Order: sequence, then C-alpha cells, then structure tokens
Amino acid sequence: MNNKLLGENLNFNQIFFIIFIPALVSGPLIPELLIFILISYYFYKNRQFSNLTKNFKLFSIFLMTFYVYLNLNTFFFSFDFNLSIKSTLPYIRLILFSLIIGKILIEDENKILGKLLVYSSLVLLFILLFDSLIQLKTGQNIF
Repeated sequence: MNNKLLGENLNFNQIFFIIFIPALVSGPLIPELLIFILISYYFYKNRQFSNLTKNFKLFSIFLMTFYVYLNLNTFFFSFDFNLSIKSTLPYIRLILFSLIIGKILIEDENKILGKLLVYSSLVLLFILLFDSLIQLKTGQNIF
C-alpha cells in the first residue's frame, strides 16, 4: 500500500505514525481504532514469527507472562471476580501495541519512522501550546 504524498512513497507503517499522534487529541475512540487496525494488520501480514530476534522473543514472553500473572493475581485476590477480569483482560492490546511498535521501529531500515514519530509529536505539541495560549488570552478554544 504505497501512496504518493509530497513526492515520497509512504507505506502503512509511516501513515500510521503520521496519523496516530494527532489522533490522541481527538479522544479515546480514534486511537483505540487505530491500535486495533495496526494489530490486525500486523498479524495479517506477519503470520510467521521466525524472523524475530532472540532478545525480542524473550522480552515478549516476559511481558506476556507478567500480564498473565497480573490477571491471575487480580482474579484470586479480588472480591468481585467478574469485575476484576473485565477490567484487566482488555489491556492485552497495549502490550501487543507496544511490541508491534517496537518491532516496527527496529525493522525500519531508513530510520524514518522514529523521525516521523518525533516530528508529529512536536508539531502536535506546538499546536496544543498555541491553542492553550489563545484559550488563556481570549477564553475561547479554537479546537
């Protein structure tokens, strides 16, 4: 999936990094939807896990084991079992998201995704700073 934007070919990962940081300002729906799309896309494209490094596999196993430990801990030591499982099970998406982002950044041969992440974060920070200054002076929010 390559798009021409500003004379440069962008793939799905680059488009995701450009869109994700500004989407964090919009509220919880759009970032959660983007996380779901990234996890689904990653598992669709990378069905085999043989190309992972040994350290990355060990880190992934550690995170998953820690996650299972936390779920079992809250399950056994909670007064309301249904509430504890409902509140802790959905957090697997954050572990998967962080592992996928780490793998994408490690595999980036041109190191452009890290730059996109930093630049989009800085642009968003300056926009929000500008908006907060205008809101402080006028009392009106521009967004």
